Amino acid sequence: MQNSKQFLKDKDILPFISFKGGQAHELKLVQDKIETITGTDGKEVEGVKYKVIEGGVVKTFFTSSIALINKLADIEPDSVVKIQMKKRKDESGQYRSYFEVEKVGEEAEPIKDEDIPVISDESEPEVSQAEGF
Repeated sequence: MQNSKQFLKDKDILPFISFKGGQAHELKLVQDKIETITGTDGKEVEGVKYKVIEGGVVKTFFTSSIALINKLADIEPDSVVKIQMKKRKDESGQYRSYFEVEKVGEEAEPIKDEDIPVISDESEPEVSQAEGF
């Protein structure tokens, strides 16, 4: 639909990525910026919005996960990474989400946080938004 495509282009709205399905995404990191969005529960959520290229298409994703932001903080722009959300059971038997981040094209070990103990029972919201960058 041509008018729909034109609307998205005029409003600078890019496709967004969600990691909730557990699929690995190979992304070229282009830009990051601190942003506050309104979550699905109506509360404001502070995090980082990333502009990336996946499969030749410019996309965005937003995360408030301190663990994921920490892993991406030291990676240089234009680097290619593979990001995958995984789940594991914590000591109480509840499932907790975590992210594996691996630089592509390097022989470095994947950056994992699965060995880090769970400190808080509060889950970090994973929110995606289709707004422009």
